[in-house]
Amino acid sequence: QAPHFQPSTVSATPHRIMATDVNAVVLPATACGSSAVLSFVQTGAQIITVADNQTTMQVSPAALKIPALTVQSYPEAIGALVAQKAGIELAALYSDQHFARKGNPSSALQSLSSVPMT
Repeated sequence: QAPHFQPSTVSATPHRIMATDVNAVVLPATACGSSAVLSFVQTGAQIITVADNQTTMQVSPAALKIPALTVQSYPEAIGALVAQKAGIELAALYSDQHFARKGNPSSALQSLSSVPMT
């Protein structure tokens, strides 16, 4: 049976990870069109895309106006997660060109900096 979303009325258990438990999602830079990614964007999860991992999907975060940090590799994505977990502002590490923009240039940075990493 294929995976499916659980209704939000389902109570969380220690063995079940709910979408609201996810703080960040790391995925290929061209794989942003899935319903899972769009659902995580709505929960406020940080989206990190990896440019070195291309897919046949060809849907970038910029095409959907998703605020995202684009890095070159998965090790760099891990570094970004560790830095934010340590309290380092990602905007201090990356220029605006790394961030997919939504509206004005600073909105993606504001969106990413508002996501708490627990």
